[in-house]
Amino acid sequence: MVMKYIFTATYKDGSTYIQNMEDVSVSDEKRSCFFDVDKDNLKTFRLDGDGHSYLVNLEDGHFEVDGVSFLLHEEPLEAFKIIYFRRHRHHYQAGAETSHEMVYRLGWQSGSEQRVMQIE
Repeated sequence: MVMKYIFTATYKDGSTYIQNMEDVSVSDEKRSCFFDVDKDNLKTFRLDGDGHSYLVNLEDGHFEVDGVSFLLHEEPLEAFKIIYFRRHRHHYQAGAETSHEMVYRLGWQSGSEQRVMQIE
């Protein structure tokens, strides 16, 4: 599977983890690279590819698209947790796969609030 977007996780201590092109965890080869991400210590999570960059900041909840920053909430929130996954759509005809589409979902959860953007 060719990854359209590759993620970079940046931690509060400034260190980073960059997804490999095969999307295979370094600690468990049966899992994706997201398994390796220390979700409790994330500062930012960025997707890069197709000439674009998408970022969510887990310290204040702001998003960035190609370096342009914006908020999707008004009230001060805290304890942002990453939301990231890929949604696959497979199309079949006569029992054979004719196409495969993948969208990326990136955002955060804070308490009962969630904000997620879909990247196609």
